Amino acid sequence: MPHRDRRHVETLSGRGWISVDGVRLSDVTYHIDVWQQFVAMGRGDGLPAARQLAGTIADYRLDGVDLFDRIVRLHLETGGHLDCFLDGNRVKSAGVFRTSH
Repeated sequence: MPHRDRRHVETLSGRGWISVDGVRLSDVTYHIDVWQQFVAMGRGDGLPAARQLAGTIADYRLDGVDLFDRIVRLHLETGGHLDCFLDGNRVKSAGVFRTSH
């Protein structure tokens, strides 16, 4: 039976901005924890599987913008981006990770 292990692999903090469909909506401050799932079959180190993220954004202005159930792109100060859902100021993974250039 496979053994699953979840490990914290990265913390992303800084200033960035969010966009939807290529339209820049607001500058933000972000703090994101990235977790990596590993699956081991018997002996040996686990093989990397799905990544998950959890975090928050702050210092943003989204007056009248309805982002319910919309994927937003969080642009990181490192030049990377994360595609995610927003739940208030909480950030949840929507799949695409590119945390550096």
